[in-house]
Amino acid sequence: MAHIEGAILIRRPINEVFDFVADERNEPRYNSRMRSAEKISPGPIGPGTRFRAATGTMRRPAEMTIEITGYERPQRLTSSTQVLAIDINGALTFTAVPEGTRVDWSWDVDTQRCSKVLAPIVARLGERQAQRIWTNLKQVLEGQARPLAPPQPAGRLGGARPKSFAECRFRVHRSGRRWVPRWMRSVAQRGLRCTPRRKRTP
Repeated sequence: MAHIEGAILIRRPINEVFDFVADERNEPRYNSRMRSAEKISPGPIGPGTRFRAATGTMRRPAEMTIEITGYERPQRLTSSTQVLAIDINGALTFTAVPEGTRVDWSWDVDTQRCSKVLAPIVARLGERQAQRIWTNLKQVLEGQARPLAPPQPAGRLGGARPKSFAECRFRVHRSGRRWVPRWMRSVAQRGLRCTPRRKRTP
């Protein structure tokens, strides 16, 4: 069992912060690892509301289920999350302060179903990820950063197809891969732009 806790100050009204966080469908806007989130239970958001989300950077994202177990607007929000072999139970406390809203988080991460080697790694990554997520949330709510764009399907080098040969070479270098796809080798030999061939119309 790993315990993760922390706090952050968000310069926005407490009701606004609580409602934004309580709706898990907003999380992809400030959590770069969450690809999508949807509400799968009927009715307004409250105790028992369930969400399904896809998270991770792999080709096949991991599916996670989040259930709100406690809803005391706008002071406290508790939830239970299941993802892969990890169970997460935690609470968020919202406190109105003169500068805005103080958000405290406290999570218990159950790694008993993980291997003994993997468990401490999961705990350390969880601490870093939590701090990064809440920092992004602060920036989004305070208008200091643009919300994260919806993730795009990755191609062979990730993202959209490059527009020029120079961009092709740059992305191969940044990707750290020693091999070059066949279509890119052809582009390099011909000195053409990296655009797909168009079918000729009769």
